[in-house]
Formats: sequence, C-alpha cells, structure tokens
Amino acid sequence: ADGDGMSDAAEVVAGTNPTDAESVLKLSATLLPLEYRVALRWLSVTGRTYTLDYGDSFGTTGSWHPLMPNLPGVGEMMEYRDVPAGPTQRYYRLGMRRD
Repeated sequence: ADGDGMSDAAEVVAGTNPTDAESVLKLSATLLPLEYRVALRWLSVTGRTYTLDYGDSFGTTGSWHPLMPNLPGVGEMMEYRDVPAGPTQRYYRLGMRRD
C-alpha cells in the first residue's frame, strides 16, 4: 500500500502502480466560468474503459445519471467538459472497468 487511499487490489484493476502514491485513479473537476462548463480530467490507462456519471445530490440512492459511458482509455490524461443546465450544483463520479 502506497498511502493513496486505494487498496493494492483496486490499483491492479485500475491499472495504476500500487507502490506509487502519485499513480492513482482520481477525477478532478475545474470550473471554467467563462465557458459555463466544468472540465473533468483523469489519467487514463489503455485496456480500461471509463464512465462519467453525475448527480444533483450526494449519497442518495438512485441519484446518479450517465454523463458519458464507454470512454476507452488512451494511456494519457483525458478530459470531458460538462455544461450543467443552469446554475446548479452537480456531483461527479468516475467509473472504470477492465477490457
């Protein structure tokens, strides 16, 4: 365990290095106010497929909605720009599966 919050088994599935704390599957969100968008970024791994979901509330069962399904990993940083409808608060989550 490298202290990044993921178990070694989860890192193997994600394709990240379980001995490197900088190698971790995480989603970052940056507000782009001039574009009225949110830039979602993550470091992808080839051989993995990613999904992005959003929710208008946090922790409520059934509150997640698909944003972008089936994004194949390319082995580098990936980005998706979401345009939320109106001035709303959104939560995002990143899913991944091994191909």
